[in-house]
Amino acid sequence: MNTRKHFPYGFTILSLLILLLGLSTVSPMAQSNIPVISGNSWEAKHFREALLRGRSYRKYYQFINDDKSKVITAETLKEFCRKHKFDYLEDYETKEVKRFGDFTTSVYKFHFVPESLWIDYVFEWTDRTEAKAGDLKSNGSAYFFNPDVGGFVCLRDHVRWTGTLTDGWVDGVGAGIYQLTDHIFYYFSGIYQNGFPVGHARYRIIDTTKDGWEFSPREKQSTRLFGQGAPFHEVVLGPMHEGMALFQYIDNGESRKEGSQLYGYANQNGAIIIKPTYQTASSFSGGKAIVQNEKEEFIYIDKTGTFIDYTDRQKKLFDREKARQDSLNLAKERERMLAEQKAAEEQRLAAAKEANLRQRIEANKNTRLWTRGSRLCYRYPSGNEYVLATLEEWNSNRTKVKVKIVASPSATRTLNGDLLEKNNTMWVSARNEGWHLALDEEIEIALRNDESIRKQEPTRQVIVQDERSKDCPECNGRGVKPCSSCDATSIMTSWFSDDKICTDCRGKGQRRCFYCSGSGRKR
Repeated sequence: MNTRKHFPYGFTILSLLILLLGLSTVSPMAQSNIPVISGNSWEAKHFREALLRGRSYRKYYQFINDDKSKVITAETLKEFCRKHKFDYLEDYETKEVKRFGDFTTSVYKFHFVPESLWIDYVFEWTDRTEAKAGDLKSNGSAYFFNPDVGGFVCLRDHVRWTGTLTDGWVDGVGAGIYQLTDHIFYYFSGIYQNGFPVGHARYRIIDTTKDGWEFSPREKQSTRLFGQGAPFHEVVLGPMHEGMALFQYIDNGESRKEGSQLYGYANQNGAIIIKPTYQTASSFSGGKAIVQNEKEEFIYIDKTGTFIDYTDRQKKLFDREKARQDSLNLAKERERMLAEQKAAEEQRLAAAKEANLRQRIEANKNTRLWTRGSRLCYRYPSGNEYVLATLEEWNSNRTKVKVKIVASPSATRTLNGDLLEKNNTMWVSARNEGWHLALDEEIEIALRNDESIRKQEPTRQVIVQDERSKDCPECNGRGVKPCSSCDATSIMTSWFSDDKICTDCRGKGQRRCFYCSGSGRKR
């Protein structure tokens, strides 16, 4: 027989007093499940006495060795429990027994519970309706919502219930528990009608082999007790309409699961016909129900969950959204047309400006207007770069002029083989080569973008310093100076006291040089 996980707190003095007083909360039904211990052995007698004393709320039965000379080992008691199907705690109390002039260790208090009453113990630690195991008076059937299978399962005949029964089904307000396996239990509470929940119901699957199964996650947080206990789940079930009941599944776990807080539908047999996938829902009427899907759309569905049509409300929302989108599209189209008109106007103005510029440039190509000292300009085909020069002289037949570079896009660029470096001179043709009298705006652009001065490569300077010149002149590079308070003697003598160690240099006879901060280097 495996030992059980139990409430982590030990038995307190108060609980011990309650046990000794014989206060018990075991129900008549639980009392009838207490196994009969036969035999006249010393162990059988004391186990029967422990069962007669009963147990307190959320406590085990307590075996007490009150014989001052009786020595009993824990293994003997464990073997007795395994033989009679008792669960026990490994945590037991011992005492020293004097025998034959010597002392030996014996079990004093041993805690156990019959396997048939383990369900009562689990119920007491799980129930949150303030009911006790003594209130479990009925054995009936009920529907239990199992989140692992996503629906209701029918628990037949062996459901322990604190309320009443109707035709063998749990009924009214109460709490119940069902033992599935040796360590798996189903707990539920709420209002029930013919075994089916009505309104708000709570569920929990309990695995007593896990640590902290006595506490839900919220209780762990509030009590600072941590373990692996499963959380409670909640189901809010509406009335049955046309063989379908609307329900809401609420997961109270430490993290929200998929489907939590959503609505679905179950039939009168507890089977989930439509899984909880809707944000809001209504009961069925005329073979259809109104639900809100994951897109937040209000739709009609049939009893299989198939889409029928959108509701009038949703259609109005669609029309409103369509009108809003049409308005936005119209505004965007208007903005696009205005942008196109603006771009066309800007293009027209730029073309007119360029035509005017070309006309003025053509007029300034007339060499009759050129004189010595005139500013001439050469415009590259791109229209964004200019060479600015000064007319120096004409040749004999006035077909060429000598110009001096004032500004250019680059000092390394060439024009007809000549460098465009500042102050460089070149002969250029006075006919049809793009040279013309510079316009004011051309002069401004050429001077602003001037790169005609050749950049010189920076020369590296190597500075050689005398290493001795780096030393601090106050301490000669040592970083320390003799202490002026004790004259480097390490001893300070005064007329009112005996010789003592200098406090300024701490007996070292030297102090850090304040001029270089102890670095030995010039500032």
